[in-house]
Amino acid sequence: RMRKHGKVLAAQDTSLRKIGLAIGFATEDVARFSVERELFVFSRNIRDADGLSAASLTATMVQTADGGKQVLTDGNFELVLGMCLDYFDGSAIHALDDEKMAIYYGLYQNALQQDLQCLAFAYCPDDKGTSDIDSKDAFIELEDSSCESTDPSLPSSDLPEYLTETARKKLFSEDKAFVGQTFLGLVTFAYDPKTDVCDFIEDLSIAGIRFVYFSASSGRQSKAFGERLGLETDWNTCILLSSADGAHDGGYIEDHDIKARLPRGIESIRPHLAEVDDIPLQISLFAKCAPDSTREMIGIFQENGDVACCIGSALADANTLTFAAADLAVGVEPIPHFNGRGADNDWTNDGSISTSGALATQYALGAALTCIPCPLFLQHDTSLYTLLQVVSEARRLVGSLGLGATLLAGAAVAASAVNLVAGLCLLPPAMNGAMLIWVLWVVVPLLAASLLFAPHDEATMSTMPVKNHAHVADMPRFAIYAVVRMLPP
Repeated sequence: RMRKHGKVLAAQDTSLRKIGLAIGFATEDVARFSVERELFVFSRNIRDADGLSAASLTATMVQTADGGKQVLTDGNFELVLGMCLDYFDGSAIHALDDEKMAIYYGLYQNALQQDLQCLAFAYCPDDKGTSDIDSKDAFIELEDSSCESTDPSLPSSDLPEYLTETARKKLFSEDKAFVGQTFLGLVTFAYDPKTDVCDFIEDLSIAGIRFVYFSASSGRQSKAFGERLGLETDWNTCILLSSADGAHDGGYIEDHDIKARLPRGIESIRPHLAEVDDIPLQISLFAKCAPDSTREMIGIFQENGDVACCIGSALADANTLTFAAADLAVGVEPIPHFNGRGADNDWTNDGSISTSGALATQYALGAALTCIPCPLFLQHDTSLYTLLQVVSEARRLVGSLGLGATLLAGAAVAASAVNLVAGLCLLPPAMNGAMLIWVLWVVVPLLAASLLFAPHDEATMSTMPVKNHAHVADMPRFAIYAVVRMLPP
């Protein structure tokens, strides 16, 4: 329901049922609590890990079987910690001073640099500060200008002022809602590649197909996920496609100790290719990519002779134009964050957007509209090796067609040569018109068609394809250079 008011991180949209089971709760324990209301809080002055979403939290007021009331809070780390005065260490409750807060904040910053999404949990034994809210479910937007977070892409060890003990106690003295809670812990979430993705990328490389990852995250976070994918994340391996802010004079300096100067911004790629080198065409990782810059970069690949196959989420509507810009597009159903809940809390839905149910039907409609330019669509439980099988079969067919065309051309040349030799020897034609028609239009085409059923060659997916030179604009000059290179010195 928070999505109606603003964008939230995927971690906040994920079922926490597995976490509850992992820490010792049983399914029947849920019956001891009844939800009275939920409060959704946004703070425009604190940004989430992606730097785009407003920080948010959810406070759930529950009533226990004995009549007691509790407030359970989960959400953005900085927003939740700013409302806590104590912390629970597993055995006792202690005061949350600046020293302990700095430790938690350092863990949080370290998690952000590893492309992890963080979810903080807090607890209050009563509903103090929330009883004056009349509605059952409420949306609250905080407008405290003192809460201004730093850039999440940059490491920081300094504790923000609004997280200091003095600021939190001052906030508590003003009797604001949710303040004075007990911090319970921090859970980190990460996007893990599907089981076979890393092997899939490696096999693509063996087949001469380069995998390029476009990420909307910062350079450091994109490299963290790229490393999980098995991509090169060392020196000169990541380019930011967002426009330069002037801090680096138009060049891109890595946001860690390695100093690698690469073009910064999509508008700098073409000048770099024309004046410096072709490194941007060899890079497998692009960060801070907007949909329009992604499409522009795909166009640059195509201008330089590459055939672009775009694989993307079927639920991201911004991908529609990107799919249309590529030579080939494949829509992939992502592993959704929702689960269908049946009777007796039986989680029966397999998570596919193609299953029955109103929510799944809405997602299926959105995926169908997004994937209009896509000739292929993969469900979330379909292995990506299906695409490798398609590529392997396509290469076999193209190779067979090439052999068939060679056979047709060779037969025509051979027939012409036989008749030419016969004419030069003052002999009657070796093959008359009817025989030529029979051989060249019937026999040879049938033999060429049989090549389409040739068995698969195991070396097909380990042979590098020929570079596409269709992008060479000055073809006469290219042909002259090719001939001159063959001449003896």
